[in-house]
This record gives sequence, structure tokens and C-alpha cells, in this order.
Amino acid sequence: MADGLKRSGLIGDIPEKRQSDPALGDDGPTVAEYVAAGYLASKYPPEGYASRSTPEEVAAAVAAEDAAKAIEAMRADLTKMTNAQLHELAGAEKIAVETDDNKATMVDKIMAARTAPAAA
Repeated sequence: MADGLKRSGLIGDIPEKRQSDPALGDDGPTVAEYVAAGYLASKYPPEGYASRSTPEEVAAAVAAEDAAKAIEAMRADLTKMTNAQLHELAGAEKIAVETDDNKATMVDKIMAARTAPAAA
């Protein structure tokens, strides 16, 4: 089609486009600095900057972010449960709760038990 338009004199030669990547800045933050500033590790490095962290450091930061999201989701799921359901769950998981514990206390106890480091 372009050849036909050129023969008709409607367009001239189309220059070949060459895209060159602009140089990435090397003065951006490390992944730890980026996360400390409130950004997601999964979005590191910021646009226009080269990474100043090793792939292992970035992977560790993303893993920590994923773990935090999983804990938030677990707390949200527990919070949706009734007191009776929380008592039943605590019993099934052998987590000590008192009959007069309120919902927030039971959720906290279940969360603490589930997220505690495994005994060696």
C-alpha cells in the first residue's frame, strides 16, 4: 500500500524508525530504600532507573511483600467468621481461646498461632 501511495506522489520515502533505549539512570534507590519509601517491591526498579539491588535482594523483598499480603488475607478471612465459627476453628487447630474472648482477641490468637515460627 505504501508503494502505491509513493508512486502516486501522495507520500515520500518513509524513513526507517530506529528505537534506541534511553540510558537508564543509575542513581535510583535500592529495593530496600524503595520499599521503605512506601512503594511495592514488585514494582522495582522505578521506571527510568536501573536496579541497584541484586536479583536475590529483589526476590527477597517481593517474597516478603507476598507473605504480608497472605497474612492480610488470612486476617480478613478470619474477621468474616462469627464468634462461634472462630471458637470451633480454634478448637480444631488446638489454639487456646477463652469462652469470653471477643472476636478481635480470638482472631489475634489464631493469627499468632498460625504465624508463629515452627518449634525446632
